[in-house]
Amino acid sequence: MVSGQDVINDFDQGNAAAGSTAAEHDVIDLQDYDLSGWSALQSLIGDDGSGNAVIHLTIDDTITLNGIHAADLKATDFVI
Repeated sequence: MVSGQDVINDFDQGNAAAGSTAAEHDVIDLQDYDLSGWSALQSLIGDDGSGNAVIHLTIDDTITLNGIHAADLKATDFVI
């Protein structure tokens, strides 16, 4: 389980390397938070004004995804 203000600097939503056929896709496991689904999680995600998505899991627990916009995140980026 996440604890505190965590930052992920290299979250990969898929392989963007030119000519690469290797599959890459990071996922964030949030099963411990008992979220009811993607819609519930979406309501917890916002941008910080600096181009980073921030997931507000609890008052004290956040995950910041540097260089990722909230609108770019999809249900397949998470295990809920």
